[in-house]
Amino acid sequence: MRTEPLSVEPLSAHLLLGRYARGELRPSDHVAAVLDRIDAGGPAGSAYVLLDRAGAMAAARRADAEFRAGRPAGPLSGVPVSVKDLLDVAGLPTGRGRGGPAPAPAPHDSPVVAVLRRAGAVIVGKTRTSEDGWSASTVGPSGPATVNPLFPERTSGGSSGGAAVAVATGTGPIAIGTDGAGSVRIPAAWCGVVGFKPTWQRWDYGPRGDRLSHVGSLTASVEDALLMDALVTSAPLSSVPAPRPARSPDLVWPVLSRASHLDATLRARLATLLDGPVPEVRLDTGGAHRALADLLSAGEYPRLADGPLWPGHAQVARWGAEVTESGLRAAEATCRRLTAAVDEALAGHDALALPTVAVPAFGRDEEFPAGTAARDWLAWAEHTFVTNLTGHPAVSVPLGSGPDGMPAGLQLIGRRGGDRALLSLARDVRDRWESSTTRKATP
Repeated sequence: MRTEPLSVEPLSAHLLLGRYARGELRPSDHVAAVLDRIDAGGPAGSAYVLLDRAGAMAAARRADAEFRAGRPAGPLSGVPVSVKDLLDVAGLPTGRGRGGPAPAPAPHDSPVVAVLRRAGAVIVGKTRTSEDGWSASTVGPSGPATVNPLFPERTSGGSSGGAAVAVATGTGPIAIGTDGAGSVRIPAAWCGVVGFKPTWQRWDYGPRGDRLSHVGSLTASVEDALLMDALVTSAPLSSVPAPRPARSPDLVWPVLSRASHLDATLRARLATLLDGPVPEVRLDTGGAHRALADLLSAGEYPRLADGPLWPGHAQVARWGAEVTESGLRAAEATCRRLTAAVDEALAGHDALALPTVAVPAFGRDEEFPAGTAARDWLAWAEHTFVTNLTGHPAVSVPLGSGPDGMPAGLQLIGRRGGDRALLSLARDVRDRWESSTTRKATP
């Protein structure tokens, strides 16, 4: 009889691999326990739309043999991972969050999935998403809503909500998501995990990628995000973990049009961690929401030909018929102006720092906050979608809880192409926070 190897808190890939290497835990036992936890339902069960039990257990048993021989096949050998159901996994259907009969199995892996396989990861299954990833919640026709693991009456966020909950419930330290307006970072913030959106096109999305789409990771630790970025970009693994900053991070706080309920909380915490207040910088995001709405709606419009859509998704797609060529040119011009504005705000600084989300998590069956007008369905996500328009890398790290007890996500935005430096900085901030809370807890 195996002992229960799953911890209540998410176990990082680094710690899990150490247990495998020391012979304290077999990959097959851990993966079997992961599948048991998902089958038990609750938040973990709500995270997944499809499991590959046979494939996962076969891969885990191969990893058992590799560790017995002292020769793991890759840097993620035996580590359970999940993939958002917008990306192809060879042999599994890609449902894209839609209802109805499952499509034919995908013939090939998406580029990032191929990276996972080469690294020896165990792909447990596909995580739930809203229909075509259209909304920042995880509600749709593919099944019940994905629920927040800490407050099940609230949303997990989305559209990579299944991925965030998979990590938060300990069913895998690494989950692959996609981010078109904050879809990795919003659920990461509300579920208390790390969400990383790389510089645009740094990670290959594959043929379905567009101007806004990014492939990213949701992980149990910043170290796991660093490892995934190294694997995807073929960086030497000797660079993981990346060097720590030699000085205290130089952060600035962008003032946006919409304040967050976490502004005061997170600014005070950063001031304590960095031994001084974080200065403000004005960031003009005028036109950003219109640009996002036009680009998203135009991209969703062709999906009306695919058949009936979820009501909210259908409305957004129909708006695409109103988007003109001149409107798209104006949206691209706005993107260029915003890119220059973020570059200017970053000049002379390490990163921008701000709450990941401006509003608390709303009800689990809602698609956006109550009182939000239909045309403004993503206005509340300004903190995240700006970097989808500009392509800058951004990472959400948990920094304690907010006044309502929900996880408080701090977002850091770095220079384009400076992903490793951004993640290194995020790890430094996270380590400072953990050190400060440990000191307070010590009698």
